[in-house]
This record gives sequence, structure tokens and C-alpha cells, in this order.
Amino acid sequence: MMTALYLAERGTDVLVLDKGTPMSEASGVNAGSLAAQNKMLTMMPHTLAALKLWEGMAGRLGTDVGFVRAGGLRVAMNDAETAMLERSSNEQSKIGVPIEWLEGEAIARVAPFLGEQVRAATHSSVDCFANPLLFAPALMRKALAKGVRVVSHSPVTTVEQVGDGFSVETGTGQVYRCGRLVVAAGAWSSRIARMLGIDAPVKIDVNMLGVTTPSAAFMSGVVTHVRGILTLKQVANGTLLIGGGWLGTGTLADGQTGIDYESSLHNVRLAVKVIPDIAQRTLVRQWSGYEGATPDSCPYLGIVPGRKNAWMLACARGGWTLSPILSKMLGELILDGDCALPYRHFSPGRFSHV
Repeated sequence: MMTALYLAERGTDVLVLDKGTPMSEASGVNAGSLAAQNKMLTMMPHTLAALKLWEGMAGRLGTDVGFVRAGGLRVAMNDAETAMLERSSNEQSKIGVPIEWLEGEAIARVAPFLGEQVRAATHSSVDCFANPLLFAPALMRKALAKGVRVVSHSPVTTVEQVGDGFSVETGTGQVYRCGRLVVAAGAWSSRIARMLGIDAPVKIDVNMLGVTTPSAAFMSGVVTHVRGILTLKQVANGTLLIGGGWLGTGTLADGQTGIDYESSLHNVRLAVKVIPDIAQRTLVRQWSGYEGATPDSCPYLGIVPGRKNAWMLACARGGWTLSPILSKMLGELILDGDCALPYRHFSPGRFSHV
């Protein structure tokens, strides 16, 4: 939907076909983290550019999206993780990410809510978060106000090239014609890519999240783990949001996601080790959602090889954070033929020969 909004703002007539309810998959059920420290080094220029766009998101959409820039902590629990954190922080510092190294008394001073098992941590002022439950409907309203037409519950079943344009048929039997086509179907993007004759593999994860009972504010910012297996934040109503690295159940084939309760215990146990205060709270709700990622975790972004006027944007790790800048980049490629940030190594056809 971000790409649709950008194109519409530039005067393009845009129709979005959604297999279900718009903004109800990964865009609406993720943990809301907008951290830079837990992103790949190769994506850091794009991440920092995205965070600048997130800062102005409430103004762009005309409403609060729960954006909080209170900095963030990335933690390590043992010697191996501490070494990993040190390498990562040094690499990020070299390319301009503001990083402060914390050990011992420094952890207690900056983040007294962290547990004794936290061996080391880094703090960055650029880490932040937003609320998907506020952002998703706000984006939808803005897109509609800008003239984007949305057809829900219309999964794409066939795509055929017709001259320089395309004929797209949906599961409802409706056929649509367009001059330019954008594949931005998240975890389902590889299916549509095959209709265009390329192999764009996507790994599917079912991420689980949980929320606790509320309490008085005792922490700020977002906490992540150096191995990418935890996100923690306290939001405006005082609840704690726990995102973990142990996965839920479900596949694209069955179209369902669910909670794996044994795995969710691992997520909660780690959260308690990082922030012991969580042990005093009640987990009141859990949910799960699909996340699709490419083999190298970088996005598919650019023109579909061999297909004039067909474009693709899908499946970057950290796609929630990156969505504003990647959508802007794709819009610029479509309308202007180029963009400022690096993109050529994101070709949708880069794995077709594998």
C-alpha cells in the first residue's frame, strides 16, 4: 500500500488487488519495531533513510501512528554474543550509526530494568517503534483519499502479458487490464513471480507476538537481541509487547497461522532473562503472522527480467521498517527510471538461475 500511495501522490492511477483484507497480514500484525541496530549492514543506508521517513509519517498520513523515538538497546547474554555484538557495533559505527557501548555499571545507569544475565548492550539514539494497529488504517485512509482503488478478497490467479501491458485475473473471475504491474504481495509474491516466468524464492516464517497486562512506565525505547530472536517495548498504554524468534505454526498452503505454545514459552523465558520485571506480569494475548524473506534477506526490488512494465517489491527482512523508503525507491524507478539509493543488487531475477 505504501507503493500505491507514493504512485498516487505522483499522479498515477493505481488499482490494488488484495487476496484478503488490505493491511491485515504482516503490515498489521508485526511487532512495530523500527530499530536500526538489528538490520543487516548491507541494508543500513536504506534503514537510516527509512527512519527519517518514519519521523514524518504522522504528518504525511495526517494522524498519530504511535511513533516513538526513544532510542534502543541491543543486548548480549554470554561471551560469544558479546563478541558478536562488539563486531556488529563497530561495523555500524563506521557507517554512521550512533552507538554507545554499555557494560557493568553503565548498563545499570542507562537501563536499570535489564537483568543481571545481560552481559553487554549497545544503545543507539536512532532506534524507535510505531504502532501497526494505528499505522495500517491510517495508511489505508490516506491511500483511498489520494484516489487509490482497492479491491479486497481478490487473489490473483493468472497474469498474462498483453502487448506492453497485462491482463490479470482473480479468483472471483474478474479480469483487469493495466499498463504497468507491481508485484508486492508479501509472502505470496513468489507465486505471482512464477506467473511472470521467474523464480523468486521466499522463505516463510510464522512470527509470534504477545502482549502483557499494563503497568506504570518503567522503560523506554525498543530492546532487541544480538541474535535477532527478541524484541521488547513498552507502549503508550503501559503494556509490554514481546516479539520472539521461536516460530508459530502454519503454512501458505493451509492459509492459517497459529501459536506454538511450547515455542512461545522460549520467547517469554528469554524476555524474562532480559527484563526480569516481565515475570510479574500476565500474558493476556498472543497472535501470529506470516513473514516472507528472500534467501539473502534483501528485498526483491526492480523490474522483472524479460517483462517490460512489470515490477516487484517484496520480502526484505525488516520490511516493516524499510517499507517507506523501498516504496519510494520503486516509485522513482517506475516514474523516473532511477533512484538515489543502491538497488541493482535487489533484482527480482537474481536467484532464477539457481
